[in-house]
Amino acid sequence: TIVGMATSTATVAGKIGQALNFNKVGAPKVTFLTSGTSFTVPNDWNNNNNSIETIGGGGGGEAGTTNRPGGGGGGGGAYSKISNLTLTPGASVTIQVGAGGAAGAGGNPGGGDGGTGTDTWFNGASLAASSVGSKGGGGGAARIGGSGGASASGIGTTKNSGGDGGTVSVGVGTGGGGGGGAGPNGVGAVGGAAPSGAGGPGGGGNGGGTAGTDGG
Repeated sequence: TIVGMATSTATVAGKIGQALNFNKVGAPKVTFLTSGTSFTVPNDWNNNNNSIETIGGGGGGEAGTTNRPGGGGGGGGAYSKISNLTLTPGASVTIQVGAGGAAGAGGNPGGGDGGTGTDTWFNGASLAASSVGSKGGGGGAARIGGSGGASASGIGTTKNSGGDGGTVSVGVGTGGGGGGGAGPNGVGAVGGAAPSGAGGPGGGGNGGGTAGTDGG
């Protein structure tokens, strides 16, 4: 997300997209980037008043099986933010909008692992080379929830980790809940463990979301 007013703010969120928010005279402007690989800096970009936020893609859940406990939930994406990034109006900057990891493929004797969510970043050829960026969450595997995207691997002045996916221990046809995505208010919540015969609740995202309920 990028926000500005003779000011500028940018946010890049995996799955949700990148949000660019920059203020013109009198009112802030917010732009969400949900696809693409580049962003053209607007002519009214203010180097002294802007912010950029990113959220990594969430991990995919592990597939269940027909005769064993189901799969672990995917981990939530991490969050990062910076303020007052210096950019040149009219310039093109490289971005990546993180995508969610693929769900594991079902089968016996075991289900497939969930895929890892991809990283999200702004202004760079990679996460490590970017001005701000966030790690994606890990996929569920071996009935254990995937790890949430790690804040330590992100780039930014404010960084929060995604929640771990829920783990499965008992019950055929169960599944761990997905971890919540991180946000500006803190880390994402851990996905719920699976009760017998149902899916676990998803973890709440840390931007106003709440934990889900058990699946039936």
